[in-house]
Order: sequence, then C-alpha cells, then structure tokens
Amino acid sequence: MCISNLKKIGLTIVLLLSIAACDSLGDAQTAYDQKDFSNALNIWQSLAEKGNAIAQFKLGRLYHKGEGVEQDFNKAIHWYQLAADQGNLKAQYNLALIYDNGEGIPEDNSTAAHWFRLAAEQGDADAQFNLALMYSEGEGVEKDDEEAARWYRKAAEQGLDSAQYNLAIMYNTGEGVALDYVEAARWYRMAADQGDAWAQFNLGILYDDGLGVTKDYAEAARWYRKAAEQGDADAQHNLAELYYKGEGSPLDAEKSAKWLRQADQRGLAKTQYNPNVMYNSGKGVIQDDTEAIRWYKKAAEQGDTDAQFEMATIYANGNDEVKDFIKAYKWYQIASSNGHLTAAKARDTVAEKLSPEEIEIAQELAKQWVENNSAVK
Repeated sequence: MCISNLKKIGLTIVLLLSIAACDSLGDAQTAYDQKDFSNALNIWQSLAEKGNAIAQFKLGRLYHKGEGVEQDFNKAIHWYQLAADQGNLKAQYNLALIYDNGEGIPEDNSTAAHWFRLAAEQGDADAQFNLALMYSEGEGVEKDDEEAARWYRKAAEQGLDSAQYNLAIMYNTGEGVALDYVEAARWYRMAADQGDAWAQFNLGILYDDGLGVTKDYAEAARWYRKAAEQGDADAQHNLAELYYKGEGSPLDAEKSAKWLRQADQRGLAKTQYNPNVMYNSGKGVIQDDTEAIRWYKKAAEQGDTDAQFEMATIYANGNDEVKDFIKAYKWYQIASSNGHLTAAKARDTVAEKLSPEEIEIAQELAKQWVENNSAVK
C-alpha cells in the first residue's frame, strides 16, 4: 500500500513538473514573439539546464540567430547538440545546416549528412531533400543517385516542390531511376502547379516535344508563359519561337519580339539571335539594319556562329549607314573559324572589294577576336 502511494506521489510530482515546464515554455514563447528576447532567454536557459530538449533547441536558435545575445555558433552547436541527442527534429536539422554551411566552424559535410539523416528519418521534408542533394552530389556521403531519388521521393510525396522538380529531372534523364517521361511529366506538373518556374518550363518542353504527354503546342505555350512571366529566359525564348511560328497560338511576330527582348535581359546568346532576324526582316518590328547588328553582336560575341555570319552579311550588303567590308570580312572569318559552312566563300567574295592592306587589317581583327574569346563555346 505504501509502495503504491509512493508511486502515485512520484507520478504526481512528475506531472506537476511537466505542467510547470509547459507553462514556462509557453511564457518564454510569448516573450519571444513579443521580441522580449531577454526574458525568453532566461526561461529557456533555466529549462535547458534541467535537460528540456525544446528549451535547449530554442536556446540554441537564439545563439544561432543572435537574438537577444551575441551570435555564437559554438554555443548554438552546444545546445542544438543536447536537444538533437534527445531526438529533437528541429535541432537535428539546424545542427546539420551549421555543419553543411560551415557557419562559424569548418564545413563538415559528413556530420551534416548524419544530422540531416536523423531529421529525415523523422519525416522532415527539408532534411530529406538536403540529404538527397548530398547523395546526388556526393557531398558527405558516397554519390548514389538511387539513394538520392529515394529521399527526393519521400520529400516530394510531402509536397516539397524543389524535391518534386529534382525527382522529375531524374526521371527525365534516367539518373537513379529508369528513364520515364510519363513520371517526369507527373512530378514536373506537381511542382509547376506550385509555381516552380523551372518545372513549368520543363513541362512545356515535354508538351513541345511530345515526351510523356501528347504533343500539344497550346499546352507547351501555356506552361512556357507561366515560367516566362516569372522571368525565366529559356521559357521566354521558347514562347517567342511558338509565337513566331504560329504554333499553339496564332502567329504573332510582335509578341515574339516582345518576349525575346525580355529574354535578352538575361544575356543568353540563343535569346539574342532571333530578334536580329526580326529586325533584319522587319517581322514584328520595323526593319532596321543598325538594330539588327546590335542584336546579332550580342549573340556573336558569345560565340553564336549563325549570328556572326548574319552580322557579317549585313555589314556586306546592308544600307549605307552600316556597310563596312572590313567588318564583314572580319566576322565571316570568325564564323568560318567556328565551322560555318558558307562563311569562307562569303569572306572571299567580300575580299574582292578590299585592298590587300584592308584584308590584312580585317584578318588581324579576326585573329585578335578569336584569341580574346577562345573560351567561348
């Protein structure tokens, strides 16, 4: 009977202590929410020293973020570690981040992977994604695409759009999983529906090419447009091409030019070639040799061989304001050196209009350009 009473008394004491701890945690959280970091610190410090995992995590986060205290990664690690060892998921995840990013300490991918794994096994989607990323890149663990796909799927099934996108990429490329465009389209769509611009663009490509889905230019244009409106230059370029060809929507050269101009802001060579064609032909814009050269030059300087050839052609055959046979020879020579099949013949035609001295100047200009841009692909 006494033993039973002692058990009851002991249980009552434990319950009272737990209730008191919960009340204190609530008070600390209220203080924290009100930006009263000093009061929150005092309460969490007291509870943390008594072994409360939640308080240990909260205290670690104060030191991690420098809220109410001087930022101190070593103290953050100390308190996170105590909470993480008790299985606190958030502490495990934040501890992993510190080691992964090398915050205040040397970067340690192996330790980061250990803590990401423990949090991932408790079902944390962000931890699952980061662990998958480490397997994908071979950081802190041996590279393993199958293991990466396994963890991406766990996070993707919880609705994490970045995991859905990366899993779709794996199905799209056959890395870690069997190549499967239908599955790729399914996961792209999930991420795309959440607003992921890259997923929207890649889903557009699948509809454009008829991979994993029925070929449908209208659907391709719809997804390209969603990504394009978020500033994705590749989507802007592809949408412009559909407008230019009248695929998926009525032919509209003006809209095509509009999207290409927006894509140009990202500095991609392929987005800069088509506007030159428009200004050269007058499709969607007023015909303008000078403006065409300006666009061609952007692409040409990045190594686009077709742009180099077309720019040379405008210099050779354009209006009096832009005609320049030396520059035409120079760019034909550059295009020829980059493998353009008809540039050499066009260069030789232009050479007939130049003196030997002018040809020598043009050749030297071409040589200098090639030497200065040898890294351009």
